[in-house]
Amino acid sequence: YAYKRVLRWAHLRQHAENAALFYALVRGSAFAATRAAQSIPSGTPTLMVFDTEEFDDTAVYNASTGRFTCAVAGIYLVVANVTLDLSNSTTVKTAQILLYKNGSSFLAGNLHHDLTSSGDDSKEIYAMVDLAVGDYLEIFMSHDNAVDTDAGGDFGVVRVLP
Repeated sequence: YAYKRVLRWAHLRQHAENAALFYALVRGSAFAATRAAQSIPSGTPTLMVFDTEEFDDTAVYNASTGRFTCAVAGIYLVVANVTLDLSNSTTVKTAQILLYKNGSSFLAGNLHHDLTSSGDDSKEIYAMVDLAVGDYLEIFMSHDNAVDTDAGGDFGVVRVLP
């Protein structure tokens, strides 16, 4: 029994050390923001401005411009989710969520909508991105609906490696 208890404590201590190391790596290098709804015009990649910050340890995200600016160089995990409100449309066939790095398209996630259904449809993107100090990231959305469509979602970035 004592042996199992020592192993349990060693296991817990290792998890605590791993958690402390992870926190040290990402501390001050993470943010998350959300957006309830934003009108996205048809056929034009449009900047998504996630205007409600959930957390932002060192002011690396600007909720007015939708831009994350790297303050500490490293490898970052980027996660974004955009949901389109398609309740009044049956014409959307495709949509894209686009990750821009330094003003240029870096990664795209394609959404193919079933025209026989209505309601919300969403797409996520995940990327590991090597960033230098001053590099910036933004999320854009485009769709082929005949009319403007509302979209909302989440955007988050965390440094995972120095």
